[in-house]
Amino acid sequence: MDLRDEDTPNDHLASGPRLGNILVVTNDLNIPRFTARQMQVVTLIARGCSNVEIADSLGVSPRTAKAHCDVLRSKLRVSKRRQIPLAFRSATGHDPLDLDGSGTNA
Repeated sequence: MDLRDEDTPNDHLASGPRLGNILVVTNDLNIPRFTARQMQVVTLIARGCSNVEIADSLGVSPRTAKAHCDVLRSKLRVSKRRQIPLAFRSATGHDPLDLDGSGTNA
């Protein structure tokens, strides 16, 4: 996250991706932010979908689905794709299987 000089320490809490009415980020600057699309991908991975299935579900190419997975692995600091849902839950406190396909609470 890039805090500009004019930002106050809590400005980063005012906006960002949400899970329903819950902001994904907290005041801990070590927790990454997730886009709605990334939360969709986390949910699909948690459901056991392959990159091809993720691509079909999201209307993107399998390569784009893989790129989303790669970014998530990097953000969550895990080496294996299958670790993404657990790392997401650990980082955010939210179970990715409790999200609907839009990245919000079901």
